[in-house]
Amino acid sequence: MKNDRQNTKMLKGIKAKLLKILLPCIAIAIISIIVISYMASKKIIVQEAKNLLRAESKMNAKELETWTTGILNTLDMLQNTLETVPMDEETEKTYLATTVNMNQDFPNGVISRCRYRRIYCKCHNVT
Repeated sequence: MKNDRQNTKMLKGIKAKLLKILLPCIAIAIISIIVISYMASKKIIVQEAKNLLRAESKMNAKELETWTTGILNTLDMLQNTLETVPMDEETEKTYLATTVNMNQDFPNGVISRCRYRRIYCKCHNVT
């Protein structure tokens, strides 16, 4: 009987010592796994966000380039017409009046500064 008690105490002592060693090791392993998975997922998420941002900015740049090219082409066409076709002042005003609503970006039409033959958008009802 006494021998059984000693074996039980000894067994409990060994279990307690093993638990004292294993529990902190298991806790450290779990925390390490959590930290490593956090760092890896953070790196993946940041990289994906950068890739999406890069793609979106390229698309916006192309859209902006298309928009500005359309405006410049329209203004170049008007300037070439005014420079190559001989017009008196009244004919030029009539021609420029046709530019109203020609392009949605300058719905009020364009005006011409005769002195330098430059074309300006009539965006703010400039007369």
